[in-house]
Amino acid sequence: MPAEALRVLVTGAAGQIAYSLLYQISSGYVFGPDQPIILHLLDIAPAMGVLNGVVMELHDCAMPLIADIVATDDPAVAFKDIDAAFLVGAMPRKEGMERKDLLAANVKIFKAQENFSAMTRLDQNRASAQLALKAGVAISEVKNVIIWGNHSSTKYPDAAQATIGGKPAPEVRVHGVFSDGSYGTAEGVMFSFPVAIKDGKWSIVQGLSISDFARGKLDATGKELCEERDEAMAVCQA
Repeated sequence: MPAEALRVLVTGAAGQIAYSLLYQISSGYVFGPDQPIILHLLDIAPAMGVLNGVVMELHDCAMPLIADIVATDDPAVAFKDIDAAFLVGAMPRKEGMERKDLLAANVKIFKAQENFSAMTRLDQNRASAQLALKAGVAISEVKNVIIWGNHSSTKYPDAAQATIGGKPAPEVRVHGVFSDGSYGTAEGVMFSFPVAIKDGKWSIVQGLSISDFARGKLDATGKELCEERDEAMAVCQA
């Protein structure tokens, strides 16, 4: 019996990031090769012409896992009954801006919920690639690079936990998740941790050693995140 289709939302769906993401979702790479999906594609009204073109291209691909496509500029329609969401669209960072400079425009878009994670996997990929280049090995040989903290200039790429061509070990992934205070971090902020994922749920990997140098880096990025949280709350309460 075919699996029930998952409703998957992608915001900013007419943009370039979503353009590459949609194929990965629709091909079965994200939710599995036998999992049908209903795509909910959201963008602003001026982008609907481009979004309709994206829909045409998805139809041209004739991907068997796409059960239906809902393209809209109405958030109420886009978010209705969804099972998963990729929140791609937001005000972009401009030259000279830090992440906290975007808070006033973007903070009301995102509200942390259970199993909500941010994009520090990109930072992990970048750090792994740099280690592979330095070591002169294939990137597949680099495992368990950890990104701690914020997705900003204060993030801490922890190469001390990594292996290069080492013995097989369970792979560690990183996500920005809601901090429970693990490793002495501030609670109540979205903090990048090493995580394990099982049955669609993440959990923070425990028991890693933290050097004095790393402790200072974690404290610095945590301080920045607390400042951003306080600024975000001020915007929400204004």
